[in-house]
Amino acid sequence: MKSKNGELQFYEGLGAIQIYWLIIHIVILIVSSICAIIEPRYFYVPIAVIFIYLLIVLLNYMLAKIFLKKITIGENGITIIHHKNIVFYNIEIIDTLNVEYRKFKEVIFTSQFLIWLIGFCYLNIIMDESKEITILTSKKNCECIKELLKR
Repeated sequence: MKSKNGELQFYEGLGAIQIYWLIIHIVILIVSSICAIIEPRYFYVPIAVIFIYLLIVLLNYMLAKIFLKKITIGENGITIIHHKNIVFYNIEIIDTLNVEYRKFKEVIFTSQFLIWLIGFCYLNIIMDESKEITILTSKKNCECIKELLKR
């Protein structure tokens, strides 16, 4: 999603949550539809399943700002907002790191959002209580590079 400033913004994990719930509810909807066909007095079950799914989707979007990490990618760097902690990565500092994947608009979006859906990341960003940022980069051969940045 593009902001007014042309920055790329998204909530990490929101799509994954939606996809998991969608899969679960499709299965429940199919089963409940079969039950409704077999026993006509259960015709309201598929409608209730769809209604519950829509409520869960609405709840997920309402809670996204509280529980999920917001990542904003601009021309000058990357801003990560997680549980009211705001961290800005200057693009010049990031370029000095020994990270193989330096196309940050692609890396952040791909690793933190799309590849997160299938269960593995090659770029993982962690913030501890001292507000230091740990960037762990891992590839298929499980090599890791650890760099600490201060806010």
